[in-house]
Amino acid sequence: MRVKKEVIILVLLIGVLSGYLVVQKRGQTHYTLPELGKIDETAVSKLVVKQGETETTLVREEGRWLILPERYPADPALVTEMVDGVGALSLTALASESRNYALYELEDAEAAEVTLYNGDEPVRRILIGKGASSGRHSFVRLDTDHRVFHASGVLGNRYRKTVADLRDKSVLAIDEEITEVILQDGAAQLVIMRQVPSAEVQLGGGTADAGQAAEQAEGPPPAKWKTADGVPAREQDVDEIIRSVSHLRCDGFVEGKGKEAFTAPRYTLTLKGSRSYSLAIFEEDEKHFVATSSGSDYPFFIADWKAEKIMKELNGLLERKDAESS
Repeated sequence: MRVKKEVIILVLLIGVLSGYLVVQKRGQTHYTLPELGKIDETAVSKLVVKQGETETTLVREEGRWLILPERYPADPALVTEMVDGVGALSLTALASESRNYALYELEDAEAAEVTLYNGDEPVRRILIGKGASSGRHSFVRLDTDHRVFHASGVLGNRYRKTVADLRDKSVLAIDEEITEVILQDGAAQLVIMRQVPSAEVQLGGGTADAGQAAEQAEGPPPAKWKTADGVPAREQDVDEIIRSVSHLRCDGFVEGKGKEAFTAPRYTLTLKGSRSYSLAIFEEDEKHFVATSSGSDYPFFIADWKAEKIMKELNGLLERKDAESS
């Protein structure tokens, strides 16, 4: 009798354990993530982002990204991020098959639908919802696939951008040595040139002695900024002006007006190297100046603190004792 009870208990235990194992097995994930190859930016000629009733289209032409329909130049770094976010998409897990898209902000009104094209052929389309609670993933859907996946990275902010956000704000770029600076403040003008001392000046107008010869052997002295009649300019101030505009980025663009709408600038800067570069600064509001440049087809805003680094008082740019005697 005792043996029979033990057998019954053992059978019951085996049944319970078997049931537990079945339940556990059913709770495991048995799915295969879609395999997505990497799409290189050079293979993408168009990028379309739709969100609600808003649609933004960017096209690549001759190595530049343009925003349609106005054909504004787009910020190349931002577009590269957008293409990589979809072209190098990495799925990490299946999040849901329930079609409850509101939970993930993947409904049509909220999701960012991003499509990459090669010519007129779409090569990848995804829908991007909110970021996951991990702070390192986003919820996404692949084109017509109803499932919701985790994807690496917080992707939403890359695509929820206005045309103003996407425009290339680089308005002047100088990658060469400047040899002449022309500043125009109202009616007053100052021309400063980078001048290398002549051999006669270097040697004091006479024959070089041994010490001077040794100095000459070390190389010529650096060029100095001077006016045409030899008045020295403040090197640090002139160099600051050039640095301030060498890679100038604006804060935004003037809407509804072209460059031709702005005449009679308050201050003009012209820099010359192998080519000429110009910046004209016009009226001011509370925090910005309106400006135009040779590096942009559109009028733009620059912050007042940037403008102040450029709009130097002309006499203040000359060495004080020379300015007083001139």
